[in-house]
Amino acid sequence: MNGQTRKINQRLIALLLCLVMMLSLLPTSVLATGSEENSTVVIAGSDFQNPNGNEAGAQTVTNILTQMQKAGHTKADGFLCCGDYDYEYVETEAGITALKNAVTGTYNTLADDRMVFVQGNHDQVTAGTGGLAKSGANDPTGDSAGKYGVFVINEDDYMWRNSDGTTIQNTA
Repeated sequence: MNGQTRKINQRLIALLLCLVMMLSLLPTSVLATGSEENSTVVIAGSDFQNPNGNEAGAQTVTNILTQMQKAGHTKADGFLCCGDYDYEYVETEAGITALKNAVTGTYNTLADDRMVFVQGNHDQVTAGTGGLAKSGANDPTGDSAGKYGVFVINEDDYMWRNSDGTTIQNTA
């Protein structure tokens, strides 16, 4: 490619980039995804621990959920929390209980089978105990219309912590 052709190609690319940038400045609109009645709302969180204790952490969560309700999010179909439930890392079950009470105190239609608590890297209890979900499928009981799919991989089964090939394959 000679120098003249290279300059023409560079100018063409510069022109195309300018055009793309100008088009990206055009107003955009939000596409409607359906009515709120037909949507599924799942609240998710992580790292619940609070240096002032589980009740202080629960109050923080209650404050957040109250603001969500004031903003018009008045229903929740599920709750997913991904670990680390108390500041000292030894009261996982008490942290989960305080968190569960905060969530059900605000969204009182959420049943236990609509909440999943996954083991975090600081939780000292074994997955499947103390309120933590077991690794694997965690679908609620009931009719098929009420089922959802959550597959949990807890800290003890995660690959950086476990070098056992069989456990990793079974988890996958």
